[in-house]
Amino acid sequence: MSIGNANFTPKDGRPAPAVGDRVRVYRNLPLFKHRVFSILAMDGPYKGLVLGYSRSVGLERVKFIVSEATRQKVLKGNRTVHAYAEGFIVGMSSTLPFAASGEMARKVTYNPYLAGHFYDRDNPDTPMINCRQIWTWGSDLIIPEQVGTETQEQEAA
Repeated sequence: MSIGNANFTPKDGRPAPAVGDRVRVYRNLPLFKHRVFSILAMDGPYKGLVLGYSRSVGLERVKFIVSEATRQKVLKGNRTVHAYAEGFIVGMSSTLPFAASGEMARKVTYNPYLAGHFYDRDNPDTPMINCRQIWTWGSDLIIPEQVGTETQEQEAA
């Protein structure tokens, strides 16, 4: 099986999520050479299980989630999954969709050693809370042009 060359690579024969399914995606460090994100089901018969992998996963109504307690364990050297983008599937692809590849697209990332939150690469001090749509790609979550986001400061207002 060649991971990352198809729109979706199933894990253990599990089905691909359908458009509209609620999932969590996270960068899979052991599979980093394939540049894929793991797709975790949040509902249905496979709830809590990884369905499979894709290089580019599109989500809408996205929440950025970091478990601070688990992040503290990571800072002590115990690598484990603790940060996700959660939302509803809009599509999967082995390439970055055109809508997310424009010059004005924004890149959101997460690094537990730099901050305890997701952040825009151009503004790492401002936590990203949610956004209308993202596409995963490489080390980033790409926010297509013309898509709004919400930062922690905006949420407090």
